[in-house]
Amino acid sequence: MSEDDGNLSAPAAHYITKVAVKLPDFWSDDPDLWFIHAESAFRNAQITQSRTKFDHVLQKLLQNIMVSVCGLILSSSATSSTPYEDLKEKLVASYTLSRWQRVSKVIHHPALGDRRPTALMDAMLALLPEDEVPGSLFLGLFLERLPVEMRDHLVAKDFKNPSEMALHADKLWDARRAQAVDPLLAAASTSPSRARGRERSDGSPVRRSQTPGPAGAGECYFHKWFGNSVNNCRPPCSFQGNSRADGRRRN
Repeated sequence: MSEDDGNLSAPAAHYITKVAVKLPDFWSDDPDLWFIHAESAFRNAQITQSRTKFDHVLQKLLQNIMVSVCGLILSSSATSSTPYEDLKEKLVASYTLSRWQRVSKVIHHPALGDRRPTALMDAMLALLPEDEVPGSLFLGLFLERLPVEMRDHLVAKDFKNPSEMALHADKLWDARRAQAVDPLLAAASTSPSRARGRERSDGSPVRRSQTPGPAGAGECYFHKWFGNSVNNCRPPCSFQGNSRADGRRRN
């Protein structure tokens, strides 16, 4: 819905465009990219007025950022005919990383972690100054953030560009994760509960508790556990005094 739609009153049109735009909080580490995102949202909502854009951006600034541009906000709100453009220029100038800040972030970039190597490469490339070509030093910094076993495979190959190296690293990363999962699956498949389940399913005998019966050499089950207090006996049984010579029980 356009701000200038003649079929709606000005307050109604303003309300519709206001709820149609959804912006993330301002990205202080990459203001240029944030404004590209914001201006795409403004185009989709057909917002063209500088004042309306200014209001939307203002709502997405954190307190510390608002404080840093407080003077411009107050002056633009009162007098400027281009408050959005003024605010954009100030924010980009204040928060865009300098060349050496970018270099420092590349040098001290965190290790791979749970990311895929292509994600790491993209993040490091985005930090390079625009006129900087990713040469051997850059690729070395990328390799230093990978696990040692992956690094050894990559340094043995000759890649045409950083993207090719990162794609090959992805394949190594996927294979490494698969190898880490296999032992877990093997351990789960041979756990005691699963082993008992397989014994039952393939018809193998299942161990059960013993029942009274012949005890082989020595005393029978009843005399072994209950001694003289029982009258039952299952031969052969070596318990003394439990039977006569003819094998019948004594009364």
